[in-house]
Amino acid sequence: DEGKDGGGTTDDAKKKKKKKEAAPPKHLLPLGGEPILCRLLRAVRDSGMSRAVVAISSEDDATAGALEAMGGCSATKKKKSNAGEKTLAATEGDDDNEGGGDDDGGTSLAAALTLRPDDKKKGGGKGGGGGGGGSSSNRRPMEVSVVRLPPSCSGSADAVRRVRSGGYIPPRSHAVVLPGDLVLASSLLADAEKNPLGTLADAHRRNCGCGPEDGGSVVGVGGGGAEGDGGVAPAAVTMLLADVGDEDEAGLPLKESSKAKKGGLARDQEDIEFIGLTPLPVVSPHQPSRPRRVVVKASKTEVEEDEDLTGSTPKLVVPKASVRRCSSSSRSPVSVRTDLSDLHIYCLSPWVLTLLSARPGIVSIQAELIPLLVGRQFRGAASAFGSRALDRPGGPEALESILGGAPFFRDGASRSGDDALVDESGRGARRASVSALDASNLAAAQAAPRCPFAVSAQVLSRGTSKLTLRACTVPAYLYACRETVATAVRPPSMGGAAAAASSKKKVAPRSSPSASEFLPEGTAIQSKVGSAVLPGAEIGDKVKVQSSTVGRRSKLGNRCRLNNVVVMDDVRVGDNTVLQNSVLGAGSTVGENCNLNDCQVGPGAVVPPGSKDKGETFMR
Repeated sequence: DEGKDGGGTTDDAKKKKKKKEAAPPKHLLPLGGEPILCRLLRAVRDSGMSRAVVAISSEDDATAGALEAMGGCSATKKKKSNAGEKTLAATEGDDDNEGGGDDDGGTSLAAALTLRPDDKKKGGGKGGGGGGGGSSSNRRPMEVSVVRLPPSCSGSADAVRRVRSGGYIPPRSHAVVLPGDLVLASSLLADAEKNPLGTLADAHRRNCGCGPEDGGSVVGVGGGGAEGDGGVAPAAVTMLLADVGDEDEAGLPLKESSKAKKGGLARDQEDIEFIGLTPLPVVSPHQPSRPRRVVVKASKTEVEEDEDLTGSTPKLVVPKASVRRCSSSSRSPVSVRTDLSDLHIYCLSPWVLTLLSARPGIVSIQAELIPLLVGRQFRGAASAFGSRALDRPGGPEALESILGGAPFFRDGASRSGDDALVDESGRGARRASVSALDASNLAAAQAAPRCPFAVSAQVLSRGTSKLTLRACTVPAYLYACRETVATAVRPPSMGGAAAAASSKKKVAPRSSPSASEFLPEGTAIQSKVGSAVLPGAEIGDKVKVQSSTVGRRSKLGNRCRLNNVVVMDDVRVGDNTVLQNSVLGAGSTVGENCNLNDCQVGPGAVVPPGSKDKGETFMR
């Protein structure tokens, strides 16, 4: 037995060592010397959020430690989470378990942190690390809960469902769901929205149909009127879309392949979507948001797929009822675009979170929940449940709570679709009609008062969209690092006499004020070529570093050339090495006389001297 125990301990140590040396998660990849997730949390805090929940996988042992080492972030005492409302997807967790989770599939609290407003990066610059604009006096501390999901969690919708059932989301709270690999660096731009998340929250708040006590604005939904009669259906979800279009010199739209040649970021065919939008009424000309209603959202590959192999021309089908109702309410045509990109940032209303609990079969928000809501927004909230949800125990009660509360029932008035019917008998009649549902027949659900809702979207400007993206692929990560660093170190523009005087006097270009906030203190800035060399790095003689970032304590040999390369910490590069469009993981080594193009070198990997490769991956 002792031998077995000893062998088991050795195997566990090897597994822990191997996991430690593995590549970090995408959200922990460095962006200007700091993990992407840390910058994202600062942007969330600067948008006015008071609480954030970071959901990690059961095998992730690096995220909690990285956040605890984050500048301005301090650990707080773990508290037992009060279980939220009992939902269909909730697990029966013990009160002794932190976060309400246990081994039977619940969530568990991995870390409880507080992100202070006067944070300073450890060994870094001032301010919020380029996460967002605004002075520190306008910021509040934000509570951060790192929640570990069970291995059975299989998608974004399932993660939100489990986090809410664990009590981390209050029952009446709206929730903003965003990916951990999201890059929000528009605060570095002078002519862009400084706070995209704040603009998204404003768009959702003005159209969610809730009263001020629920965090919404009554006037934003036409004062409770019915859709098509001067009112606007309440927003069930508000998404953030990026304008990724580009034109050539003649003003013609560029193809995705041409974007990459021009230095932009090209999308894969499966990422292109047909998105149909129609404007929503503007409540106030002073509001920062301009939300639009999403009536069509279909993947380009699915639309153009020829299942029957007939060679027919692909057609995008738009329901006539959707066009008619949108045209009658907004008096504007529906515009279908393919130059918009879904950033997977969604602001969900409380009743949508209840819908997720009632329909545990929905796994993905982007692939399942959003198409469901877009297709059934004119038919009402009852149709979004479906017959299976009503067949489950508690299904009719969940629907009753939705239709009997905000935003569908408020101040004695109710929404009943295009006919503008009002329950004169008040809330009691509404609940009686819902309670009469026959769970075995979906047609009975349609007999309930029709409560249409809306799927809205906030479209970012093209300038803001360039620094608002997901670093979910290697090209996207390289693009994000290149553009954010180049924008941060770019000198302020000078024109007229000032520019002429500086050219005559040969004044050294000044770095942007945002460079000291975005990059760590002591970083060597090369504004002319858009590069940054972090503290502790050693650069050899006759080395050219263009559109690249060199990590801490890394060493580049003599006569090396780097173009669009991310060199992480503690990397060694030999003499006479040429690197282009590549990523070098932490602790890796590249021998001398190498030529790598479009390559990825994993953490601790070694590339033999004299290697000449393109599109290869080197792992330890």
